[in-house]
Amino acid sequence: MKIGFISLLTIAISAASISAYAYNIEQLNQFEKTNVCENCDLSSAEFGVGTSPKSTNHSGARLVNANLSGIHSISMNLSGANLQNANLSGAALDYGSLSYADLTGTNFDGAYLIGTNLFGAKGAKLENAIICDSIMPDGTASIACNN
Repeated sequence: MKIGFISLLTIAISAASISAYAYNIEQLNQFEKTNVCENCDLSSAEFGVGTSPKSTNHSGARLVNANLSGIHSISMNLSGANLQNANLSGAALDYGSLSYADLTGTNFDGAYLIGTNLFGAKGAKLENAIICDSIMPDGTASIACNN
């Protein structure tokens, strides 16, 4: 009886830890290899955080229509990336770069952009993002936090 209970407990803990990740692990692995993830789900993935092995250099990435909601990244380089119609709601992009990225139609609702370089990014609608100490698309500095 104890063996059965321990087995069930182990299965329950394993299932809980697997469901803690919202992103699709296969799509994340594919993105890490190819720098392309169109119409995919990377929501709540972490890049450069703690012991996260995921790469932070994704310059020129293709993330059209990608679900990136709730991602957390530190020093992630997405310069020149295509993020058209991507969902970055609730994301935390700390000290990264979106310079010269195509952000047309990208959802930044509740996203935190702290120390982020947005210089030259096109199509960015940042009204609902929280922006601190960042370089804006036009090159001006955002010193104090908005919102």
